[in-house]
Amino acid sequence: MEELLSEFYRNFGKFLLVFTRMTGLFILSPIFGRRNVPPYLKIGFCFLISVIIVDIVPGAENILGQNLLAFSLKIGGELLIGLIIGYITTLTFYTLFTAGQIIDTQIGFGIVNVMDPRNEIQVPMVGNFLFILALLLFFMANGHHMLIKFLYESYGLLPVGQINIEYNMVFTILEIFIGTFIIAVKLAVPILAALLLTEAALGILARTVPQMNIFVVGMPLRIIIGMLTLYFIMPLFAAIMEYIFDDMYSNITVILRGLAGQ
Repeated sequence: MEELLSEFYRNFGKFLLVFTRMTGLFILSPIFGRRNVPPYLKIGFCFLISVIIVDIVPGAENILGQNLLAFSLKIGGELLIGLIIGYITTLTFYTLFTAGQIIDTQIGFGIVNVMDPRNEIQVPMVGNFLFILALLLFFMANGHHMLIKFLYESYGLLPVGQINIEYNMVFTILEIFIGTFIIAVKLAVPILAALLLTEAALGILARTVPQMNIFVVGMPLRIIIGMLTLYFIMPLFAAIMEYIFDDMYSNITVILRGLAGQ
């Protein structure tokens, strides 16, 4: 009994650190962090995974013997690692909202928004459609398993209680942020190009038939052209999201290597 209690005490501090890193991912992840997922379910899932992996992850033992400040810093570092992984994931998915906002503004749906129950905010209609579709593709590709796998493999790069934060990490995260915005623009480019051609055609038509009310004709035509273009690029959406997910996994690896000082 004494040996069991001793083993429990020796690993309890390590368990807290593992649990904290797992919790950080669940707080910001668009998959696990949704408000419609009951909090007790999130906590229970974090607890279960932490119990499973605590004995096989590398890290310091008996860290409860350290002073309160050192232990608090380790807790903060573990939470930061989980939050960063969750943030990169969220940033990737919110790329679709950005693309949807660009598309909606150009089509004429700029004032048509829907409620996002996760954040209780208004989001673009096309962006919400793309987000839900990407979420389904993510689950179909076992992306939620990949996130947990990345979190587990992060202990190989960053053992429990070890983190190396450098100022250049800010620039790395900024580059990832800029990269996701560029991807959002690329997603919207086919529809923007189609609408640009539509505008050119309407301009020629206005010159040819001055009596025609271009504003009355143009608005529904822009919506039709935009929706048709979106429909025709849908078969390519799975391949596009595969590229975006691969980029997300690559970004997570870059961040983890940076935190490990590699």
